[in-house]
Amino acid sequence: MSRYTRFPPKAQSSKEPLPASRSRAGDLTENGPSRAAPQGRDAASAPSARHPVVANDRLSPMVWIFLASLLIPILFSVGSLKLAPVRIVLLIAVVPVLIAWISGKCGRIRLADIWLLLLAFWMFVTFNLDGGHSTFRYSMLTVIEVIAPYLLARTYIRSQAQYEALLRILFWIAVILLPAAAIESFTKIRIYNMIVDPIFSTFPWANYEPRLGLYRAQTVFEHPILYGVMVAFFTLPVFTLFRQSNGWAASLLRTSPILLATFLSLSAGAWMGAILQALLSLYKIILRNVPWRWWLALGGVITLYFVVLFGSNQPVFQFFSGKLAFDSHTAYHRYLIWIYGWENVWQAPLFGRGLADWDRPIWLYSPSIDNLWLVFAIRHGLPGLIFILGAYVTVVCTLIWARPQSETVRAYREALVFALIGLAVALVTVHLWSATFNFIIFMLGAGMWMRDVPQEDGSSSADPATDQRRGAAPNTPITARGGHLRPVNSRTTNNSPRNRS
Repeated sequence: MSRYTRFPPKAQSSKEPLPASRSRAGDLTENGPSRAAPQGRDAASAPSARHPVVANDRLSPMVWIFLASLLIPILFSVGSLKLAPVRIVLLIAVVPVLIAWISGKCGRIRLADIWLLLLAFWMFVTFNLDGGHSTFRYSMLTVIEVIAPYLLARTYIRSQAQYEALLRILFWIAVILLPAAAIESFTKIRIYNMIVDPIFSTFPWANYEPRLGLYRAQTVFEHPILYGVMVAFFTLPVFTLFRQSNGWAASLLRTSPILLATFLSLSAGAWMGAILQALLSLYKIILRNVPWRWWLALGGVITLYFVVLFGSNQPVFQFFSGKLAFDSHTAYHRYLIWIYGWENVWQAPLFGRGLADWDRPIWLYSPSIDNLWLVFAIRHGLPGLIFILGAYVTVVCTLIWARPQSETVRAYREALVFALIGLAVALVTVHLWSATFNFIIFMLGAGMWMRDVPQEDGSSSADPATDQRRGAAPNTPITARGGHLRPVNSRTTNNSPRNRS
């Protein structure tokens, strides 16, 4: 029995067998060199399963440079604009990744891509309503910070091997920053800033009161929240990476630097994101044999909301913020921000307030808004909130609806979905900006490749036109039987012991 790759020569009819004498790299012929089809976790990154634009599975240097730039605590000004290394990297990368996206090298255009472009356009409009050259330059930088990180991930994270390499880098980021975070928590000494400060301007210390007897670590970031949310986000994805080759205990031990880093940020929002990831994962394991478990979870959340709504003497937001915050003062402050923030939204529901300060009582002196979703609604109106929520929810739904054939890729998909859900809830209590915001936008695009690999139903969006011409399921290996080409059923062939475990 001869087996051929997914792209037979165009000259051949789909009803005629391929010549046995023709042999190419990656083809299996009757008389040519033979090679077994990849199985299990390697199937998703095999040449026949990857998107055609992926030449190899090495992580692009652009990804390395982008991630490294997140960790350089340097600030400098060009005119009225404040620049950081990550902004410079995004300015350099934006044109190449836009060209890659337009030319189809990122795979097919997804609905989430359109939502992000609409968000960037609307942010540009709302920031420029007051005019001014400085506002124009700032709005252009903001647009780039929304588009470039997302398309950078869409362009250069296109296979399982590249995604695994990304997770390993994230793990080592947490490990490298952990000693500095521990020293800062106990002594207030900021190691990396002491190294950089004699040469460049760097981020000032946030100077918060101690919590649990420790100072809040911010390491190379502008705020402890930014540090905590970033490392908390990749807790479950990195654990899932280790889980593919280790037991539960060993995987948890290897993930412990990330858990400790999250703890040292002493940020309730970061803790909430990591805890929700763990709870969702445990819930899935406990009810793994219940097919409607997620509908049950959704029903439980809705029921809990109405129980608090009618059974508590506090508003729902105030009730939950009080339970999740470190102290009642912080919880009540967030509740006031929620109340007065939405008053600002209804004052300018279409275009928002742009860069203008938001209206609040004089005794609510802090200008910070500890809610990313509310910040977008105040600055860019309800359309801005709809666009960012649309992009975020669409990415999550795209991953949920993906059904990769590889069990390993399915585990990565699930972990990333749980991380995004945990973050979405945490963002109700925290705001993101600078490097951490760039990183989260990058991670929104880092999992979209999981929809382009071969799917369980035999479909794939890697190259649908070619697959339709062939009359076979996309990315499905082809066999010759009785003079006809037939697709191989991956469910019956991909049954190695590793893939079944």
